[in-house]
Amino acid sequence: AWFMRSDTAGLEGDDASSGFGVRSPNNQGIRAGFNYKEVQENFNPAMGFVNNSGIRDYLANVGYSHFFKPGGLLQQAEFGFDAQRVNFIDGGLQTEKLRITLIEANTSSRDSFRIRAAVNKEVVRAPFRVYSEPGRDIFIEPGRYEFNRRGIRMQTANQRPVSFFLGGGIGGFYNGERNNVNTNIRLQGKKFIIEAGYEFNDISLPQGDFITRLVTLNTQYAFSSNLYWVSLAQYDNISEVLGINTRLQWIPEAGQEAFIVLNYNLEDIDKDNEFQSMSTDLSVKFRYTFRF
Repeated sequence: AWFMRSDTAGLEGDDASSGFGVRSPNNQGIRAGFNYKEVQENFNPAMGFVNNSGIRDYLANVGYSHFFKPGGLLQQAEFGFDAQRVNFIDGGLQTEKLRITLIEANTSSRDSFRIRAAVNKEVVRAPFRVYSEPGRDIFIEPGRYEFNRRGIRMQTANQRPVSFFLGGGIGGFYNGERNNVNTNIRLQGKKFIIEAGYEFNDISLPQGDFITRLVTLNTQYAFSSNLYWVSLAQYDNISEVLGINTRLQWIPEAGQEAFIVLNYNLEDIDKDNEFQSMSTDLSVKFRYTFRF
């Protein structure tokens, strides 16, 4: 159980937040939990973070896990559901979600798969933009929305030289439909890891249709036990920005670190498949811990 209150100049009252929870987190057999949280409209933690205020949030979950005898194909299987309801303090529903895990199983080699279904209710009080391109903006309009989704996920264990993840879902999205696929493949050796990911969303709304894509490439290479090279490249078709972050990290011993970090961004400003350099940032950092 917890309670907090903030004090913000110019705001009086409705500045508290509180909550409590209870759970029985058994890793075998029945597990369950319940949480309640209230965040008043003027609560402002300043150095903290609140992503939703003026609400009362109820969250409950129940599930069952079973471990199989050693030596078989399956190691563990579980089932359960999670329910959440968020109400506006001034009255009415904001969000209601019921997520049912039909099955989630791990094999003896740590591969896994999962099948889920979800029922959603959303109340939108003000329009918000979900897509933008030159000459076209798509907004979700105020109203009450109900939509259902189904999804599946498969993942192989990361200890293999080649492993992959594949997930996807179909179903509603506010007053339309959304189909998505999320996948990545990981290659690893004694000194390197290369991981490529791709996320695809095909969204159809009465206000208009659009597709989003996110592509990532992550690489790690160990020259030695204390010298590493880590890079991340990411592109999405909404911002049309290709961002690259690469870091050379040296750790001669515990408490001592040196970095050379390069950030480089390219952008297709006119969305004509021609990228222009937008920013370049090179940083050198050194950290040393004094012990006495």
